Amino acid sequence: MQFNAKQMREEALPAQGRYHFTVLHTKERTTPNGNDMLILKMRLEQNNKSFIFFTNIVLTPKMFWQFEHFCKAIGMAEKIEEGNLMAQECDRKEGELEMDHRVNQKTGEIEAYIKDFIKPEILETQDSNFINDDIPSFD
Repeated sequence: MQFNAKQMREEALPAQGRYHFTVLHTKERTTPNGNDMLILKMRLEQNNKSFIFFTNIVLTPKMFWQFEHFCKAIGMAEKIEEGNLMAQECDRKEGELEMDHRVNQKTGEIEAYIKDFIKPEILETQDSNFINDDIPSFD
């Protein structure tokens, strides 16, 4: 049997673009560096297709923008200033996100990642071709 492993992995990746998501389950963990983290199991939907996707949101000053956008996307913006969010409060929440691809620095493989969670006010004011690039550089 002949196959191209790299091609097979890349074709299995979720396409880049906008997805509707539902949080199926959330866990709270602490990273080895001592930072709080949310582990999200989500169902992503696009064009009548759905799949399960896992991601982490680490609470560090540098990545706090992602937590803020997530809270706003799921309709829980008040939790940002309260400074308190329990993992189970995220379960069954829905929103929109932007999926992208990048090269894994350790393996050299292309992987899918969540570029940003899309705030509802942006969804109401933009056309379908608009991409929210209001996030910091990953450099």
